[in-house]
Amino acid sequence: MIKVKNLSTNEITTVYNVKTIEVNDVQIIVAEPQCPNPQGRFFRNYPCMVDGSEFVTLESKGQEVACKVLSLAEGYELCEKGKRGKRVPKEESATEPTTEPTTEATETTEATTTEQQPEPTATEPRQAAETADDDAALLLRIIQRQKGGSVDENTVRRMIAEELAKYAQAEPKKVQMAAKKATQKGEEVYCEGFKKIVRNIRLGYNVYMYGPAGSGKSHTAEQVAEALGLDYYAQTTIQFAHDVRGYGDAGGNLVDTPFYKAFSEGGLYFQDEYDRSCAEAAIVLNTALANGYYDFPVVGRVKAHPNFRFIAAGNTLMQGADEEYVTGQQLDASSVDRFATFVKLDYDRRIELRITNNDVELVDFVGDLRQAITATGIKHVVSYRASKYMADPDVRAEDTLAEILTDCTLKGLDRDAIREIYGRLNNKRSQWAVAMKEVAGE
Repeated sequence: MIKVKNLSTNEITTVYNVKTIEVNDVQIIVAEPQCPNPQGRFFRNYPCMVDGSEFVTLESKGQEVACKVLSLAEGYELCEKGKRGKRVPKEESATEPTTEPTTEATETTEATTTEQQPEPTATEPRQAAETADDDAALLLRIIQRQKGGSVDENTVRRMIAEELAKYAQAEPKKVQMAAKKATQKGEEVYCEGFKKIVRNIRLGYNVYMYGPAGSGKSHTAEQVAEALGLDYYAQTTIQFAHDVRGYGDAGGNLVDTPFYKAFSEGGLYFQDEYDRSCAEAAIVLNTALANGYYDFPVVGRVKAHPNFRFIAAGNTLMQGADEEYVTGQQLDASSVDRFATFVKLDYDRRIELRITNNDVELVDFVGDLRQAITATGIKHVVSYRASKYMADPDVRAEDTLAEILTDCTLKGLDRDAIREIYGRLNNKRSQWAVAMKEVAGE
């Protein structure tokens, strides 16, 4: 992997499956042998990289592999090895000189400089105004690159102000909702151990993730594919072998599957609820994973693509059903052995705060509720899906907290069970606990 710096923002991006080598005393960027010819999704994930047409031959595990030569997009540079990047305060980046305006831009400036820019009010932090100025300057540089420097900063500010005023007047509710969603869209949050999962998948080791329902296993698999620039294919609860290997139709054509696509063309294949799948489907996977090839219907033998990767997930450790997950299957030792590592995923407070828009009171209540459920021995799941529903502003605008608890969080529990769980709560003073007391009839 390499680290790339954005010269405009000073942000550092880690790019996986590539490395630098020296050819005739010149440092070049090449794809690593485990992903020798990255395709579309890789470049969508890493806009800092540019596809090349040349290949170099690298040695991997005793074999020579043709790996694509890549280059950096304009506005990026390689970070020095051994140095970690960090975000530079905007006050520093704002000192970068901008492109000198052309004669046309100068005329526009004279026409607009008389307009006074609104000063921040007494209640607005000056830092917010400075940040807005920096963002406007950054936008100016982007437009100048596109338009050849024919747009000045005041013109950009005026255009933005006019457009926002126009939309705010026409559709105030829509603008307010868009602004609200923009503030809710924070940085992606990853589960504990995510870097280790990415490393193992990158190196070609299969990973099995297990944990309670709704603990983010599917989303984590998507994040891994995104991080590695791999196409993503998913299936759940395989009931028949042909759900994995496909089958031939009446016209003699293969009806393929997500597994076939990932295996033959490259990509991350994710099988959810693996511990509920049939034994015949597990045999297909075991054979393909062990041999590195599989004899598919119609098309015959297909060798695994170098970029094929595999993650499975389930609620159990593949040792059979338990009191909570009664449909879990016990899989044989060969199925278990196909996975290099088992990774447990549990509910993560950081992730729960992210999906509830930092509703601390709600997240605290949900955590308290889960421990109370465990203490009673009652089998009931309160997943991220429940937390997201409880935090939804549209739901809370129409339903009371007691109705939300009844319809979603405590669904399927009778009043006696709810009373017992309520009695084990540590904090009965929160608004959610008060609502639960109402549901319990206390």
